[in-house]
Amino acid sequence: MSVISNRHTVVNYVSQGAGATKALTGQRLVTACYRSKENGANRTNRAASIPMLSMVEIDSKMSVLKPLLVEYLESVQDKIFKSLLDANGIDGVVNEIADESINLDSCIAYLQDSASGERLTKESIGQWFTDSGLEDQLMLSLSTKLGISENPTDAESKKVELITNEYKAKLSAMAGGKTSYNEKMATSLQKALALIPEDSLAIKFNLRLANMIAASKEKADLFDLL
Repeated sequence: MSVISNRHTVVNYVSQGAGATKALTGQRLVTACYRSKENGANRTNRAASIPMLSMVEIDSKMSVLKPLLVEYLESVQDKIFKSLLDANGIDGVVNEIADESINLDSCIAYLQDSASGERLTKESIGQWFTDSGLEDQLMLSLSTKLGISENPTDAESKKVELITNEYKAKLSAMAGGKTSYNEKMATSLQKALALIPEDSLAIKFNLRLANMIAASKEKADLFDLL
């Protein structure tokens, strides 16, 4: 869809099936989809494979981004406030709101829940697993750790494939907000994510995994009290 340059080909977007439009390895797919008739004319859905935003570049622009980020997070607080009012129904009355309902952690949680509800599915995570290059990098890393040569046997190839698919399944299961892993599993998934450049989804997974690890350690500490 695109070659290594600063120009990226725009093509007709096919959402599913054998001819589904996909991003190049290490890139993301940007899409523009239209209703059957918009502004009096039928428009074709279009897409392009573009480079992912670099976390290094984002960090370098943080002084400029901070006020914009604060403004955006304030809009999220507005949405949280409205959702709290709506939760009490048309005749419900809310006389106060607690800090923990609208602090930064609450804003992050709100954004994570919104992202999960709108975009994340097992299928979309599975597609990301391949498109991000994690599948290839994980198979390469596993082969190295298992001491498998460049010409693996069928049994060795099958073993690496099975382990890779298990990692894929564990990450895909995180489409569900209630999915939780113990410290060992969460740490293993973090190590896998470290094999690829950090993108928005990897950051989200790492944050959730870090919370799982913290919760697992807290439970362990409770049982160490006696």
